[in-house]
Amino acid sequence: MSLPLVIDLALGIVFIYLILSLLASEIHELLTTLMQWRADHLKRSIRLMIDGGGKVEADRTLREADTERLAEATDTLTDRLYAHPLINTLNHEATGHIAVLMRKLGGGVVQASYKFAETLYGIFGRFFSKDGTPPRNPFARQTSAPSYIPADTFAQTVVETFELSKVGRLISLSRLQELKRQQLKDVLRQVKNLAMDESQELATDRLRQVARDYEQIALSFADGDTPLYVAIDRMGHGLSGFIDFCNDFIDASDPARPYFLYQLQYVYEKYYSDAEKPALIASLKPDLEEVLAMVRDKREMFHELRSTVTDTDSQIYKSLSNVIRNLPEMPPQLQKSLSSIATNVEQRAGDLEEDLRSLQGQIEGWFDKSMTRASGVYKRNSRGVAILIGFLVAVATNADTLFIVDTLSNDSVLRTTVSEFAVTQVEVQSLDSIAEATPEQLDAEIDAIKESVRESLDDVSLPLGWDEATLTLQAEENWKVPLTETPMPGVKRIVGWAISAIAISMGASFWYDLLRKLLGVKAGNTGGTGK
Repeated sequence: MSLPLVIDLALGIVFIYLILSLLASEIHELLTTLMQWRADHLKRSIRLMIDGGGKVEADRTLREADTERLAEATDTLTDRLYAHPLINTLNHEATGHIAVLMRKLGGGVVQASYKFAETLYGIFGRFFSKDGTPPRNPFARQTSAPSYIPADTFAQTVVETFELSKVGRLISLSRLQELKRQQLKDVLRQVKNLAMDESQELATDRLRQVARDYEQIALSFADGDTPLYVAIDRMGHGLSGFIDFCNDFIDASDPARPYFLYQLQYVYEKYYSDAEKPALIASLKPDLEEVLAMVRDKREMFHELRSTVTDTDSQIYKSLSNVIRNLPEMPPQLQKSLSSIATNVEQRAGDLEEDLRSLQGQIEGWFDKSMTRASGVYKRNSRGVAILIGFLVAVATNADTLFIVDTLSNDSVLRTTVSEFAVTQVEVQSLDSIAEATPEQLDAEIDAIKESVRESLDDVSLPLGWDEATLTLQAEENWKVPLTETPMPGVKRIVGWAISAIAISMGASFWYDLLRKLLGVKAGNTGGTGK
C-alpha cells in the first residue's frame, strides 16, 4: 500500500470522525447545559468535602437515625452556603420571557429525569446496594446554580455563615465581663479596709463610676466598635484614674490610706503592667479551636450569653441571641476538618480577626485541593458520558469503523472525494504553526468548519447511514465463527460501532488537530498545497 493511499485513507477516516465528533460535542454540550452537570457536580463535591469525603455514611458505629440526621445536616448546610449572597449572586440568569420559559421547560425535563431515575432505583437499586440513596435533584429548590465558585468566595462564605467572628467575640466578652467583676471585687475589698467612713464612701462612689465605665467598654467591644487590646487599655486607664483620684482626695489622716494605695497599685500591676498585659490579652482571646467547638455546641453558647449579658432586654443580648439561633448545625466531619486547618494558622495574641483571615486563607487552599480532585472525577465521568454519547451517535448514523475502512480501501473514487473535500475545508498550515495553535484558535476554526460541513455535506456520499445499499454491504461482511464458518450477524457491526464510539469520544479538537497534521504531511509529500 503506497504512502499517498495510506494518507488518503487516514484523511477520510479522520474527517468522518471529526464530523461525528462535532455532532456528539453538540449533544454533550446541550445535555451538560440542560442537566446542569457542572453545577450539579460542583455542589455534590462541596457536600462531599463538608462531609469529610463521605465518612459519615461509612461510619458503622453510628445509629441509622444519627447517620440520617448528620446527612440531613450536611444537606442543609450545603443549601445554606449556596443561599449566601456571595455564592448566590454568582449565578446570573437571563430575565427575558423566553429565557424564563426555556428555564422552566429545562427544569421540568431535569425534574422528570430525576423522577424516572428514582423510579428505576426503586425497582432495581435494592439488587445492587442496600445502603445507597436514590438520585436526588440537587436543584429541586432552585432553577439553577453556579458552575464555578472562587476559592476566596467559598472561604469567606464559610466564615460568615458560622459567624466565627461574632462567636469569638462572645467568648472574649464573657471573659472580659469576668475580668471586670474580679477587678471590681478586688478593689472593693481594699476599699473596705479604709478606716474612715468618709473615705470609704468617697472611694465607693468613685468605684461605681468606674464600674459604669467598664460596662460601656464591654458593650463597645461586644458591638465590634472596640478591639480587645483597646478595651483592655481603656480598662487599665480607668483603674489608673481611680488610683489617682484616691491619692488626691482620700483624707491623708486616714491611717489605712498608705496601705490602701499600695494595694490598689498592686491590683493594677497584677493586670495592666507591661509584663502582664500580653498574658491578660491572650487569656481573654479564644483560640480558633475553642471558637469552632463553641459553634458546634449551641447550648454552651447560650450558657455563655446568659452568664455574660444579664440584661435579657438589652439590644446586645437580643443580637447575640439571634446569631446563636440562626447558626447552622456544624457536621462533626467539618469541625474536624476546620480544626485540622486551624492548627496550621499562626495565631496572634489579641487579634482574632487576623486569625480568622488566616483561617480563611487556609480554607481557600483546602477548597482548591478538593476542587482539583473533583475536577479529575468530573473529567472521568464526562469521559464515560462522551463514550456513551459516541456510541449512540455511532448507532444512529450507523458509523461502523470496520465497514468505513473497508469501503474507503476498496472505493478509490470515494476515498479521493472525501480526501479532497477535507482538503478544501481545512486550511493547511506548517507543523510548527499547528503546534503553536492555542485551544481557543482551534475552537474558533472548528466552529468555522461546522458551518462549512453543514452546507457541503450533502455533496459527499459517506459510508454512513441506514439506507438499503449500506445495510446490504454490511451484511455481506459478517464475521464467521472459527472452524464452523457459521455467520455471526451483527457482531462485526457492533464492534465497529464500539470503535467509533471510542474515537468520537476523543473530541472534535483532537480529530481536527490530527486532520490538519495529516494535511500538512500530504502537502509535504506532494510538494504542493494539497488542493
